Amino acid sequence: MEETNDWLNELPVNRHGRRMLTLQRARHVAICSPTSWCIAAYGCSYAIAKETSYPECTLYYIVDEDNEPLRFEHLDAAMHFVRTQLHISGARILPAAASILETYRASLAAGLRALRFR
Repeated sequence: MEETNDWLNELPVNRHGRRMLTLQRARHVAICSPTSWCIAAYGCSYAIAKETSYPECTLYYIVDEDNEPLRFEHLDAAMHFVRTQLHISGARILPAAASILETYRASLAAGLRALRFR
């Protein structure tokens, strides 16, 4: 069964005409539409988004009071937020976010190896 995106029409619109997924609306959407949530890389951090099948915009990021994507410094923090605030058991980690995590782990491992050889 394919999920509909009816919730999209209920989102507030910013001054540029872009629909905003506020935290309050995200909590409601998570109850009505619990699938297709993801964690994506956003700059050097992570953001949580709802994926849609609409071609003009496939990701709707949860925004803060300043209408900026709600960002998390660590992937684990974003995953914890999805579980505790949206009550979603799992969100898909987009490949770009996964590669940031792998790069971070590799640099951390390289730093630890360098410390061992001092």
